[in-house]
Amino acid sequence: MPIKVFGDFERRKDGRPRSEYPGWYYEGRRHVEELEDSIKQRERMLKMGAVSHEKEGEYRERLEMEKERYEKIKESVPKLDGEHKDRVAKLVKELSGDISGSQFTRTDMLLGLADAHEEAQRMSTKKIPIRSEDEAALAKEMGIKVEDGKISRTDKERLWKIGRKALGESTNTEVLRRERDSRSHEIRSALKKQAKEIGQTRRRGRPPRTKAE
Repeated sequence: MPIKVFGDFERRKDGRPRSEYPGWYYEGRRHVEELEDSIKQRERMLKMGAVSHEKEGEYRERLEMEKERYEKIKESVPKLDGEHKDRVAKLVKELSGDISGSQFTRTDMLLGLADAHEEAQRMSTKKIPIRSEDEAALAKEMGIKVEDGKISRTDKERLWKIGRKALGESTNTEVLRRERDSRSHEIRSALKKQAKEIGQTRRRGRPPRTKAE
């Protein structure tokens, strides 16, 4: 398995992850930034002598706990060598195709052709096959339930985001959304319908014509 996703401190006693994503996934984001700010503030308060003697012991204990968690998050960031990096990149590419194929196109979304019920089904139904040992291992590492060798698009997106984050790339799945051929019958029909509705709206908004005197 090319990535160890969760540190031991992020797992329950039964080995399951405590959350959907590990702490390092949020590195550079608000989650970790708030932890950094809290540590700096506590250190500053202690240096200034702004903490009462009665509270100082508890305050220092809390500071040490935060610093320990912060260091563990930093240490758990995957350090990929050449081979592992190549395997993760290959896995991300395979996941990209599965996710993209299950998304409505950008044109569908803009023209209102995407059915909300069908989109919910595409996201949650476990019907996309796992295609490699690395994908199966990563799904297991992340605590994703596999049914008949298949997982959902949402599951695939979680794997994709972890892989992309480990590679230092964007984790926004919108980059995978395809465009649609504007010459297709459905697109032409939708555009004609929109044009007709716009025309009717404009005509209704015009003042009545008056006959010339």
